[in-house]
Amino acid sequence: MNSNDLDFTSPHPSDIISKIEKIRSYIGDFPLAIASGVNKENKKLFEPLVDYMLVASSITDHNEMIDEIKLQELLNS
Repeated sequence: MNSNDLDFTSPHPSDIISKIEKIRSYIGDFPLAIASGVNKENKKLFEPLVDYMLVASSITDHNEMIDEIKLQELLNS
């Protein structure tokens, strides 16, 4: 892998923490990103386990535009 590569996992709420821990054990300090499922209620669970979180539906409105209030709530959670 190149230094610019990332390892991704797309989480589902059930059993995701153990899956992320297993992936982390394989890749060590290599950057790991979550590409789905992150919201203001569960963000703190993932913070110590991953390097990046890609979010969309939890911070957008019904027109798929970024909702500044939802974004701020996620950032502040």
